[in-house]
Amino acid sequence: MDRESLSRRRSPFDEGPPVPPWWLVILFAGALTAITWVGWRGGLLQGQYLVVLYFVLLGVFFNVALLATFFWLWMNLNSKRERRIQYNQELRYLRAWGGEEGRLRKQGLIRELNALGAVPNDLEQAVLAGADLAGANLRGCNLRGADLREANLRGADLDGADLWGADLSGAKLNMASLRSANLRSANLENAELEKAQLTGANFHRCNLVNANLHGSDLSRVRLERARFGARPEGAFQQTVHSSVEDWIRERLDEKGFYTTPGSEPEDDNSKDDSKDDEGDTPPSGGDAAREN
Repeated sequence: MDRESLSRRRSPFDEGPPVPPWWLVILFAGALTAITWVGWRGGLLQGQYLVVLYFVLLGVFFNVALLATFFWLWMNLNSKRERRIQYNQELRYLRAWGGEEGRLRKQGLIRELNALGAVPNDLEQAVLAGADLAGANLRGCNLRGADLREANLRGADLDGADLWGADLSGAKLNMASLRSANLRSANLENAELEKAQLTGANFHRCNLVNANLHGSDLSRVRLERARFGARPEGAFQQTVHSSVEDWIRERLDEKGFYTTPGSEPEDDNSKDDSKDDEGDTPPSGGDAAREN
């Protein structure tokens, strides 16, 4: 099976939306027409009786058509709701499945949910390395600890998404929207964030070494202890990506961490950030979930 067919393959439990019962309406209308014609030809229906029967049958026909339409709409909405539940269940079951087939299957399920106007509920620690999710709707999605290395997220909607501890190293996030997203402790090393919308995003303790931020909107972002610079082996000074703006460079310490006035220097041997300001706990077991 090729990649495209595997990515777009539907769930084996999904039979698709119900077929509209228009054949019932057509059958009923044909029966009424036949009865009227037989009655008229047999002389049973004449004059005003024929007119009265005609309008009665016409009213019955429209009532049946209206009921059939409402029934089909209800079945269609119910089918979409059931498919959304099934796709989200499959994503939860398959989120730790690595390899190309697992990636394509989850990629296809996310596309199917978007086609239904829905967003995946829970992708915590999901293995999506190298997935093609360009333009996908992941608004408010739980992606804590997810493996999104080298993923294509160009133009994706990640507004309000929870990406705490996610691995986005080398990911393509050009023109993506990450407004108010939680990227605390995430790894964005070598990521492409050109012209991304990052308003209000939380980059606390985030690794942004060599990340391309050219043209991105960094208004109201949280950058406490985010790392922008690194010192290559044998180099005398740290290197910072050319896209990093001057107001950020001015606040980088000797190890490349963004500091605020009065904050303590970052220590490489310091303990991991176990709790944030609101008392949340970071994702756990990310390495085990990424094993193929």
